[in-house]
Amino acid sequence: MLQRYFSSQPPFRGAVSKKAEFPDAIALLALEAWAEQQDTTVLAISRDGDWRAFAEGSTRLVCTPNFTGALNLFNQAGQRVVHRAVELLKAGQAPDVEHDLNIAIQAWLDEADFEVEARSSFHFEAEPESASQQTWTIASPPQVLSLEGDEVTFSMELDCLIRFVAQFDLSVRDSIDGEYVRLNTQSDDVESSHRVSVSVTINRALDPEPSAVEVEVNRRRLHVDFGNIDLRWSYED
Repeated sequence: MLQRYFSSQPPFRGAVSKKAEFPDAIALLALEAWAEQQDTTVLAISRDGDWRAFAEGSTRLVCTPNFTGALNLFNQAGQRVVHRAVELLKAGQAPDVEHDLNIAIQAWLDEADFEVEARSSFHFEAEPESASQQTWTIASPPQVLSLEGDEVTFSMELDCLIRFVAQFDLSVRDSIDGEYVRLNTQSDDVESSHRVSVSVTINRALDPEPSAVEVEVNRRRLHVDFGNIDLRWSYED
């Protein structure tokens, strides 16, 4: 410690307030000595420039300025697993994860009431009927959320092609009595792409393929544009 003090080595770099750095020096040297005894590495979270300078010259201390940076360091081991799993998913070699994604997306669509947007030359009332997932593609790189034991959780965004069906009651206003006269009740469908966020938990062991533990969909309300609705006459035999 005295050697660092007189040679102005971290954390004694300031010429004015070097004496105030003794508590930091004691803490840093104690941590480094403990890490050496335990043959391990200590992660420190500090915005102090002298702490970071000390860590740069240490083989036992790593310093990051914020908690997010610390999480990223811890999650680096999970990054390799997740990126490999996503590569297999893109290549169609992760059927278990793909199956659970399809199930989770469709379950969300079955529960979600999408908002119908449309235009027509007739007065209409619209009621959502169904939504079915057709295909999806990965739209963003995965982000590791947590790494616990044998499981790793990550999030990613998917561009989902979805087929929507809605029922439209079309009517026209009678200019004589001012009432609306029903013309037809019909179903119309449209396919549109929507960005969906999912979180996926998988086993870290990828042999022979990624195994899904849990899949969750970020439940956001969907707005679906059916475009212009034209009257289609229905005939009964």
